[in-house]
Amino acid sequence: MYLLKIVIKAMMVTSFCSAFEFMSNDHLKLALGNPDNEWSLFERFREDFGKAYDNFDEMRDRFNVFRQNLRTIVTHNNENRNFTLGVNRFTDLTNEEYSDKYLGGFVNKEFWPKHCSIYKSKYTYSDLPKSVDWTNILGPILNQEQCGACYAFSAVQQIQSSYTQKYGKLIDLSEEQVVECSKKNNGCGGGLMTSVDEYAMSNPLCLEEDYPYTSGNGRAGDCQTSCEGVVTVESCYEIEENNQQQLKDAVYGQPVSVAIDASTPYFQMYSGGIIDSDKCGTDLDHAVFLIGYGTENEIDYWLLRNSWGESWGDNGTFKILRSNSTDDMGICGIAMMASFSVV
Repeated sequence: MYLLKIVIKAMMVTSFCSAFEFMSNDHLKLALGNPDNEWSLFERFREDFGKAYDNFDEMRDRFNVFRQNLRTIVTHNNENRNFTLGVNRFTDLTNEEYSDKYLGGFVNKEFWPKHCSIYKSKYTYSDLPKSVDWTNILGPILNQEQCGACYAFSAVQQIQSSYTQKYGKLIDLSEEQVVECSKKNNGCGGGLMTSVDEYAMSNPLCLEEDYPYTSGNGRAGDCQTSCEGVVTVESCYEIEENNQQQLKDAVYGQPVSVAIDASTPYFQMYSGGIIDSDKCGTDLDHAVFLIGYGTENEIDYWLLRNSWGESWGDNGTFKILRSNSTDDMGICGIAMMASFSVV
């Protein structure tokens, strides 16, 4: 029996992102059904993602889940859809385990406070540019790890981008301060982006270097008051629910915080392309960051950032099908809950 110790990687920004680039769908297809080849892939997976298990029985179970997910990946990719699946750090988890462990860091909209103003469109929809990408005013892709703090990462990134737009300077604000100190949220148990905005209206946010992220193990500490806040939110805005024209209008002006349904295998093992399946669902359970839009192969898309490190998705980003409807909740519920703040 092998006795292996669990290794937890507490990296804020994941630097490796393409460990499985050599594993094309053809490579995966060739491995399927051959236990030796499947085991070789599993060993490479464990090495590249720092996976270790308590004992041989757990490793065997994880291997069996990994094999089943390989089949899901290959089957989907063989359908030649507009998006692909691939091996990532979630490939040894069942979909239920993935959902239970990494989602739920978002509170239902019925608890959304009403202190933000309703956004009014500023531009003529037909005159908006064909594409927008705010990447140049953003910092690196971050990793919330095992803390249900997606709301904090989405909101803080949005506040940072508002600051950069106004002052022309990139800064890195503290998600940990939000997780530990914004009492209308629930630490690693979830929260709302607009509640972060409300907190930052009366509590200036500190720099990351002065209040670093330590909740990646899933446990938030006590609120610290020793850091000096440098950014205060002046106002916040909600975008009309299910109005993708207004959402496009807003994103033309600045990046936007949004919520999606991330519970399906499509999102768990997403690796690239435009998610366009209505099976993605609309039960919002994850906050992400909408940073632009565009068109690819004549398909309109939204461009977003996740907070699961660069080894997930397309170097930490993903795309979702975009419509021009004023009454469409969108794929994965992309247009159901969106907001942004101004510093």
